[in-house]
Amino acid sequence: MRGAALISSLCLVWAASASAAPGGRRFLDAVERLRNDPRWQGRMEAAVALGSAEDPRALRPLVEALEDDHFAVRAAVVRALVRLQDARAVPAILDHVADPEPFVRTEARKGAAQFDLQEAKPYLVNALRRHPDVRVRLLACERLAEHLDADTVEVLLDATSDRDPVGRFAVAAVASLPPEQATQAFLRGLKHQDYLVQVASIRALADAGAPEATEALVKMLDAQVPEVMVAATEAMHRLKQHLDVQRYRVLALRAKRRFDRARALKVLGILGDEESRRILLGALDDPDLVVRSAAVSALASLGELRALPQLEQMRTQEENARILAALKIALSQLRRLRDAAEAPAPTAAQTP
Repeated sequence: MRGAALISSLCLVWAASASAAPGGRRFLDAVERLRNDPRWQGRMEAAVALGSAEDPRALRPLVEALEDDHFAVRAAVVRALVRLQDARAVPAILDHVADPEPFVRTEARKGAAQFDLQEAKPYLVNALRRHPDVRVRLLACERLAEHLDADTVEVLLDATSDRDPVGRFAVAAVASLPPEQATQAFLRGLKHQDYLVQVASIRALADAGAPEATEALVKMLDAQVPEVMVAATEAMHRLKQHLDVQRYRVLALRAKRRFDRARALKVLGILGDEESRRILLGALDDPDLVVRSAAVSALASLGELRALPQLEQMRTQEENARILAALKIALSQLRRLRDAAEAPAPTAAQTP
């Protein structure tokens, strides 16, 4: 109720001041009242008068007055700054999207939307990247998404690292581009220095079902950051129908570089067909430790119980000492699966 009443009050003050914009001494008097009038009504009226003056000198006192103790004054100041249309006021208005008073927050949200987007863009980008309050970052993201030029897409791609709703909105905004442009943007995200952008881009490419992303995502299976590797593995499970199965079988068996063979084995662990399993079981005898390690992990992820006897033997061999941790994890996973499979089914009497 008090918000609605205040709006009516502000409208009356605007109407009264619109035809008599202060100038000279009256302008200075308004600044003085805004700063020092002990009555909040007087400070509010001074804010309205300064906005009506449309004098660039009013910017500084109005921005300072956004810290006024009374919410009605702050709301009037936001409106006055919007009327001035000086983009330098945008950061201060954005700050009050997180104001403790709901009415001021509403005015600030509406006000931030009324500045020219190109003029406000530098301030919106800065708020999106650095503001501590999620509400401010989200509003900045929403405004920037109104016009997705090349620069803005890169800014929003950076913002996909935000763990809050901002990141989800940024992903959705980039994904709203024409499919080819969105795919290219997220492919660039795979090379971003921030691993959270990489993870967000991997998931977006999987959501889009982009076949052209499969080769890039296969390379991400070798990522050093566990979150990236897990996201890439999950994405490849969703996109595996786009993989050239025969190519990866050949690579797993014949690639000259051990890392290429190991990566191909990881792909076979995602494919999971019988031929891929056979190749993985054979790779446990590979002379290269990196290749054996990839086969161990892939077989464990597939739940391939046929690997258990050989993994038990490998655990005791000195040449596998450097992959002992991977062997222990694989054995633990497969033993649990074996025990669950061998457990007798409950009888009718045992069923609750």
